[in-house]
Amino acid sequence: MTNKKTVENRTPTVKKLSGAAAKGAGPGRPPGSQNKVTKALKDQILGALEAKNGQAWFEARMDDQPAAFMALLGKILPSEMTATLQNPDGGPFSITVRFVKPTE
Repeated sequence: MTNKKTVENRTPTVKKLSGAAAKGAGPGRPPGSQNKVTKALKDQILGALEAKNGQAWFEARMDDQPAAFMALLGKILPSEMTATLQNPDGGPFSITVRFVKPTE
């Protein structure tokens, strides 16, 4: 005869929760908000950019590294736009978007 333990004879072990776990999950961060590390890092990067005349730096990158500049531009522009437009005349209309380098 073999010695086998059966699952039916086992009593489930229940772990008692304490502290915050006993109260359940909290509401969490509001949708769209950044965590503290992400916000702090973003603030530091923007601060360094501002301290070094950020617009002039970006203008220089646009001239000497246009591919990198356009990749960055592609990340910050919205990928999709939705609008409801009405022509007061009731006829067709067109929208033209043109990116130009500012004149100094």
